[in-house]
Amino acid sequence: MELTMAGNMSRGLPYDATNLLMLSIRNLYGITCIIGLAVLLIFLLWDVLPVRSTLKKMPAWNFVGRKMKKASR
Repeated sequence: MELTMAGNMSRGLPYDATNLLMLSIRNLYGITCIIGLAVLLIFLLWDVLPVRSTLKKMPAWNFVGRKMKKASR
């Protein structure tokens, strides 16, 4: 698979330079999207325990409300 405009021109495709450039950009964009989706999938599936265990837990809203009520008295 040719990813550059020069590579597409050397294959002798019956397109002008604009179409060859767009074809090359489309191939590079497709490969970039596939790699990006793979990295995103790895991040979603990878369970990083040290990060999750050191994060501070968010308190429940009713707990926050009680603390604010006590602080306002």
